[in-house]
Amino acid sequence: MRHVLRLAATIVAVATASPTFAEAVPGRLAPTTLPTASKLRPPPSTPLKIIPFQPLLTFVPLPADMSGWTAITSGPSKGGASLATHNGATFLFVRGGDDDIYAAPFDPAHIAPVASSNWTAFGVKTTSEPECRTYERKFDGVVYQEGVCAYLGTTGNAMYRGFGIEKTIVTGFQPTDMGGSHAGAAPTFLKAPAMGGVENASYITYLQFGVWDGASGLFVKNDGWAVGFGAIGPSPDATKWAKLGTAFAGAPGCANDICAVISGKHVQLMKIRGDGSATQMLGVSPDLDAAPSGKPAVMVMSGYKAAVVVRGADGHVQEAFFDSSKDTFTGGWHDEKGYITPGSTPSCTSVNTQPVCVVQGGDGKLYARALTGASGL
Repeated sequence: MRHVLRLAATIVAVATASPTFAEAVPGRLAPTTLPTASKLRPPPSTPLKIIPFQPLLTFVPLPADMSGWTAITSGPSKGGASLATHNGATFLFVRGGDDDIYAAPFDPAHIAPVASSNWTAFGVKTTSEPECRTYERKFDGVVYQEGVCAYLGTTGNAMYRGFGIEKTIVTGFQPTDMGGSHAGAAPTFLKAPAMGGVENASYITYLQFGVWDGASGLFVKNDGWAVGFGAIGPSPDATKWAKLGTAFAGAPGCANDICAVISGKHVQLMKIRGDGSATQMLGVSPDLDAAPSGKPAVMVMSGYKAAVVVRGADGHVQEAFFDSSKDTFTGGWHDEKGYITPGSTPSCTSVNTQPVCVVQGGDGKLYARALTGASGL
């Protein structure tokens, strides 16, 4: 019993056993006398080991507020989406969880969730968000609706794949490898796909791609393909990419031949010339309170209007308008709230002069909204 008492006294750090402790009587504890301060044993030389508390639950941050935005997918995607519109028909392209590219029809005038049965898989593997464009081609008096998606392949090279459109996406054209990727950056369209060229001017599709090198340079490559014959442009070779003389502060986002680049707290709007060898500065936006991030989205609308959308420092969707008839931005920046996941890219189209954008929210789903700042146009 004496040893038990000693152990208990040590644990509670009250005192150690002392000759003044009375012997215990079986069945009960005898009264004790606490030792004086001079008789207390000093603390042990080896400190107690403190084990951090392990919570029973793991708390996950709630998704950012997407009030006013409509969820159009039921599950998360890998990155943002790409909207492509031609002749009133809009399609939505996205990188799925299996790294394939998926496409579905999307009506920006009536925003609603995309039915799972409407998605078409491309059967390719991408390591980046896809960027896609649709267009019209005429051949032997027949009008064909077609498109092309650019993306970063599993080898690290820039790739693109053409496709046909009927009521939905019809795949089947072979992917084209464009060679070097320059620091792993994904390709972007610097100009809209254009018809023209050799033998039959309605048969060849010409493309112009840009890849930002992650430092300051933008590499440009012109390519082309013919339906049924594959690529007719340069063979896959990193040396075929030409570096523009103009320095770029970030990856450009483009629509038609108008591109936007984030630089500090503002956005530079520029025009890519036909040969892709130089740029023409169009204007500089007002400064935001803090530097935005990521790759901008650009919309070219009727009436000499263009809109630029970026991810603000707080993650909100920020929108500004450019009037090309006056060569200036008008009205400052509009905070459209919502949230853009870091590293994802917003994509926008327009219904007349009403911008409609799709972003990846904090929960990984895709959300769409008609931007309210359009009232300032």
